[in-house]
Amino acid sequence: IIIPDSAKEKPKYAKVVSISNIENIEIAVGDIVFYKEYSGTEIEFEGNKYLVVPYADIMAKIVETEAI
Repeated sequence: IIIPDSAKEKPKYAKVVSISNIENIEIAVGDIVFYKEYSGTEIEFEGNKYLVVPYADIMAKIVETEAI
């Protein structure tokens, strides 16, 4: 999972921009996720900075729901 550099502020919420091949994955490109605080490796690719986060470090997918 690759998350753009702009998503590195606390708390650790980010928009997913890419995903590796994982079976039965429950997130998709464009989803907003919450990941562990000290997770990931920073990389720079084609002039853009990203945070590569292991799928196991994704704690939740943020979704909108109807009012209860």
